[in-house]
Amino acid sequence: MKREIFPIQPQNHRPLSHNREYAHFPGKLAELLARWAEKIGEKTFDFVKFHWLGIINFHLGLFIGGALLAPGFQYLDQGSVSKITYGFLGIFCHQIESRCFSLLDYPVAICVRCLSFYSACLVFGIWMSLRKLKPIDLRLTTLLFVPGIVDVLLQILHIIESSNLLRATTGTLMGLAFYGYLIPHAQHGLRFLIPEDTKVLNE
Repeated sequence: MKREIFPIQPQNHRPLSHNREYAHFPGKLAELLARWAEKIGEKTFDFVKFHWLGIINFHLGLFIGGALLAPGFQYLDQGSVSKITYGFLGIFCHQIESRCFSLLDYPVAICVRCLSFYSACLVFGIWMSLRKLKPIDLRLTTLLFVPGIVDVLLQILHIIESSNLLRATTGTLMGLAFYGYLIPHAQHGLRFLIPEDTKVLNE
């Protein structure tokens, strides 16, 4: 007698995604993550919106501080740290030793003109963060840049060798002109991002 084979009945197990308690879990998780990302984005945007000048000043301070600390690292025989510092700042400056101030018998990591330029930007930036000023006239900005441009061209063409005092003076003038023109315009341009009630409170 032929034995009858009955098909195996599948067990009544539903996939995890079909269970009611887990059916909407991926969607809820995605929604939760989206809300978190939105809140983080809003908080970050608000922080940058109200503190953008402070952020720039902070990084300028780090930049200048690194340039001034580089000779100290070299003096303390911290070779790897000093190489990293000089190497990174060398992206922004030629670092010709004769055109740099010296600290502890080692050159500062940026030249006199760059140091004066960024220092003037930092001082003016801190001042601008404390009070609002009108932008410097474009003609005056151009006029303040002219001595530095002429001095650089004369040295490139080997017509005359400048002094560190002149480099410091022209660098300071260019830093003040650059920030004095740019930052007030940026403050005015960003005012539409700040709610009116917050403007009143800040004023």
